[in-house]
Amino acid sequence: LYCFIYRNFTITKLKGILMIIPRPYQITAVDSIKLNQVNLCVLPMRAGKSYLIKLIIDNYQFKKVLIVVGYRKIVQQLSSYFPSHTHILSGLPFDHTQQVHLASFQTIANRDINLSEYDLIVQDEYHSRTSATASNIVFQPNCTVLLLTGTPLQNNNKLLTKGIDNFIQPITIKEMIENNWLTPTRFM
Repeated sequence: LYCFIYRNFTITKLKGILMIIPRPYQITAVDSIKLNQVNLCVLPMRAGKSYLIKLIIDNYQFKKVLIVVGYRKIVQQLSSYFPSHTHILSGLPFDHTQQVHLASFQTIANRDINLSEYDLIVQDEYHSRTSATASNIVFQPNCTVLLLTGTPLQNNNKLLTKGIDNFIQPITIKEMIENNWLTPTRFM
């Protein structure tokens, strides 16, 4: 048996088999998801939000998933987590048959995308997205919506509450530092 802590999860080898073990707060977040509701999950930076999305997709066996993020670079970074994915981005081929569709906010805002075909919609950095496009994503009937953010405050310092059915905060920055999952802040 050996154990290796890697970024946002643990890799353990037991009897020749490599196993990826989620951290306790990631399991809590997965178990806290309410289906067909709007879930706001507050997790600090480096808490493993990309891995959490994969855990949720696998656990609930969603058939069609849309993941919307702020920047093209993050769309491409997420590609490594999802072998069955396609991009909804300018200049890249789109394969409607893939399970996971990765897109930027700009693309979603400028294209006519039928959001009702998805059974999970994930929106990253929700605190900074208060546009009509972001609101349309939140209010999708018969769909599980997962909003991810590092802070439950909007840019105007008001609490994110509109349209939220389920508030999830499985761990705080302080708890992550205490568990050695995050390094303490140093001021120089």
